[in-house]
Amino acid sequence: MTEGYVDQRRAYVAEVRNSFEAKEKDSLAKKDGLEQESTLGIKLRFLIATALLCLFLGAKLTGNDIYGFSAEEIIDLVTDDRLQTELEALSHSNLR
Repeated sequence: MTEGYVDQRRAYVAEVRNSFEAKEKDSLAKKDGLEQESTLGIKLRFLIATALLCLFLGAKLTGNDIYGFSAEEIIDLVTDDRLQTELEALSHSNLR
């Protein structure tokens, strides 16, 4: 083997290694982007749930109404299964 051949072979091996590293970096960047999007959605849902809970607890402790509903009425609406059956009826009527 000549020295020129050895140098060409080393350059080829380095080029192949670099191509794998570039592909790996691209796939990791895409994966990180997806993880950031999904964690953003989870954080946003948690923030909305926390805000609603604070609003409800504030209304319950102070005795104020939320859009005309007292805290007890909200508890009755949430525990009542009527809303779920109405939603199911609407979804079944939209399917037909």
